[in-house]
Amino acid sequence: MILNPTNFGDMIDFFHGHDDLEKGIIRVLHEHSFKDDPTRIFRAVRFESRFDFQIEPDTLGYLDNALEIISYLTSKRIWAELKRILNESMPDKALKRLGDLGIFTAIYPNLQMDDTLLNQCRMLRDGCEELHWSKIKPSNIHYVGLFTFPMGYEQMRELVLRLKLPNNVRRILQHVQAIKIIVPKLKMPQSDSQLYALLSPYNDSALFICWLAIEDTTVRQKLIHFSKNLRHVRPLINGTYLVENMGLSPSPIFSKILTMLRNARLDKKVSTLTDEHDCVVMFITNKAKGLYDESTNTY
Repeated sequence: MILNPTNFGDMIDFFHGHDDLEKGIIRVLHEHSFKDDPTRIFRAVRFESRFDFQIEPDTLGYLDNALEIISYLTSKRIWAELKRILNESMPDKALKRLGDLGIFTAIYPNLQMDDTLLNQCRMLRDGCEELHWSKIKPSNIHYVGLFTFPMGYEQMRELVLRLKLPNNVRRILQHVQAIKIIVPKLKMPQSDSQLYALLSPYNDSALFICWLAIEDTTVRQKLIHFSKNLRHVRPLINGTYLVENMGLSPSPIFSKILTMLRNARLDKKVSTLTDEHDCVVMFITNKAKGLYDESTNTY
C-alpha cells in the first residue's frame, strides 16, 4: 500500500461522526445496531453521561425497540457494563438515565430508579459529612446495595442470580437484608452489649449501605455508634490469661467467659484488668451456684 501524498492526513468521514462529536450527539450507524449488540445500549448511556452529550431521537427510538433483547444478554456482559457505569466519576447521572429509559427494568423488573434512590446514590458519590463514613470510597458493592435495599429477600436473591454477582457482593446484600429485619429492634432502647449482639454479625459495608438507605435518625446513629465505638471492643483478659493466671483448663466455657467480659466492658461495668479478673471469679462462683443466666450471658 502506498499512501497518497496529495491527501495524506485528510479525514474521510462517511458517517459525519466528526459533526456529531462537535454537536455533542450520540448516534448509531443503523436501526439494528442495538439489536446486533445490546451492550451498546449501556455504552450509549455511559458516554452520554460522561461527556454531557445527547442521544439523538432516532437512536433513542432504536434503543427503545431493542430493550427486550437485553434479557438475552449473559449475566457476565450485563454486570460488566453496569460496573463500568458505576466506576464513572458521576454514575448517578447515568443511573437516572438507565431508569428513565426503562433499561433497569429490562434487566430485572423490580430493579428501578426513583428520586429517593437517586439521592442516596448522590450522597454516596459526594461523600458523607458524617466523619465516620467520610473516608469510605464508593464502590459498585455500595451502589448495588442501594439498588436492592427496597427489595424483599427473594427479589434480591433473584437479581443476584440474574447477574451472577460475586460471592463477596452476595454476602453483603444478604447482610443488608438481615439488618432491615432488625430495624424495629434498633429503634428501641438497648444497652451497648445488646446493640453489639444485634449488629456484630454484619459487615461494615452493609452497615454503611443501611445508614445511607434508612431515614430513621435513631437507627442511623446506632449504626454509626456500633461501627465507630463498639465493634472492636475486646476484654483485656484472654484465653492465655485464664490458663496461666487463673488456673483454668481450656474448655467451651472460655467462650462464655470472654463474651461476658466483653459485654461488661461494653456496658462500662469493668475498666481495668483487676475489674475483669474479679468479674471472672464472680462468674465462676455464680455458675457453680447455678446463678449464671445462659440466655443473656450474665450473672
